[in-house]
This record gives sequence, C-alpha cells and structure tokens, in this order.
Amino acid sequence: MSQKVRINGVKENRDSQAVFHCVECGYEANADVNAAKNILGRALIQTGWGTA
Repeated sequence: MSQKVRINGVKENRDSQAVFHCVECGYEANADVNAAKNILGRALIQTGWGTA
C-alpha cells in the first residue's frame, strides 16, 4: 500500500523504507502514513462513505 501515491495513484519504488517519495508528482510522506491513508481511502469507498 505504501508504494502507491495517495494523490495520483502512481505506483513507485522507494529508495527508503521510512519515506515515500513519488518521482512523478513529488509527493512525499512517511511510508506508514501514506499506506494508512491508502487503506482508509479504499475502506471508505467500499463502504460508501466517500474518499479520505
């Protein structure tokens, strides 16, 4: 989950396990936080509550 950019959905490889940085859009976040947001976003969509 943390390999996917929450903002644009692009899947990228990371140089660091702790920090996620998208080379396409420049988005940068803690990898665990990025993954948590991706999981939350999917859960909200699947339950009909919208997006995160």
